Amino acid sequence: MLDNINEILLTATIVLGVDTLPAPQTPEENPLQECSPRVKALWDSDATLNATMQKAGAVLGGPIDVFVDDGSHRPEDQAAAWKEWWPALAPGGLYFIEDLYTSYCEWAFG
Repeated sequence: MLDNINEILLTATIVLGVDTLPAPQTPEENPLQECSPRVKALWDSDATLNATMQKAGAVLGGPIDVFVDDGSHRPEDQAAAWKEWWPALAPGGLYFIEDLYTSYCEWAFG
């Protein structure tokens, strides 16, 4: 998904994704290899934790233009991530939460 956002939002300076998966070990495993340097990912990270926000400061060097939450899809995690990352958005920045519909599906989280 991050590569699509990179194409669509050409004016963004920093596009950030946070994923709990471990960092790719080879270029072939890295879905961001074809993206521009302005697309950043924090691998092996939990977007709901302040420690991840601290790690992001070292990677980003400025406010986030686009943030994509494609995490656990649990409503409580989506709210926690939003609370953590919303203040880090640049003025006019965009915050996407993937799969909000799962909040309303009994099969997902009851």
